[in-house]
Amino acid sequence: MDTQELQQKALTAHSELQSVKAQINALQRSIQLGKVTKQEVEGIGGNGRVWQGVGKMFMSTKSTDYTNSLDSESSDAQEKIEALKKKEAYFETTLENLTKALANVSS
Repeated sequence: MDTQELQQKALTAHSELQSVKAQINALQRSIQLGKVTKQEVEGIGGNGRVWQGVGKMFMSTKSTDYTNSLDSESSDAQEKIEALKKKEAYFETTLENLTKALANVSS
């Protein structure tokens, strides 16, 4: 491979890595928001009713059902984060290898 190809692959790997990191951060924020929301809803106590956003409208739902859906969303986000961490490791390794290859080509 020539230097230009290696540089192009390194740029692609770098941009993919940044994208994966941004996705992980967004999912972590989502999990944190879910935790805070769950604490607030549990503060209502009992089987109170809350308004849950659904698209462009709101539905009245039991607080227990809402906290269960928050837990489900949180576990889904956690699974996505685990998959993204694997991609992140792959892109970091790829970027490292490409950087070493570029250093070898230029020396």
